[in-house]
Amino acid sequence: MYKKISYLLCLVFVSLSLNAQEPLVEKFIEDRKATSLFLYQSTLRMFNEQESNEDFDKLIKDLELMRLYILDQKVEKSEFKALFRKITKENYESVMEVDSKEFTLRLFVKEKGRKTSYVLGLITEDGTYLADMKGSLNLEYLSALNNQSWLKNAAEIIPQKKSN
Repeated sequence: MYKKISYLLCLVFVSLSLNAQEPLVEKFIEDRKATSLFLYQSTLRMFNEQESNEDFDKLIKDLELMRLYILDQKVEKSEFKALFRKITKENYESVMEVDSKEFTLRLFVKEKGRKTSYVLGLITEDGTYLADMKGSLNLEYLSALNNQSWLKNAAEIIPQKKSN
């Protein structure tokens, strides 16, 4: 009986989390093959333990949920930038934008009352990643995103389920 109740609670929690998804990210992903992961603070900390990146733990201290998409195919920078132009029109503000030879990164935030949402996008030589996050990030430790080892660890540690 306890097991059935646990499964039911997990199902309800995951379905509520799905409704918290940023519609523009969801639309961008729907025509692409991607691995979708729901990550909570404890899971993200597990990735952080794989590498020495102490600031990453401080960055995510108040993060409630992250839905991370690992896209199977690389996205062109022009498509990626177009997505974030649309996100700006949805009252998101740019927190960090980096264009370099090694990677392209976008982090945008939207505050509505006491609720904070973030959209993170990253293109690297290893792939394209999008994340929709709920909760707060400690922006004082934003430089921790430069160490992308946690993304590589995500693909290695968590069993992957394909969306689409």
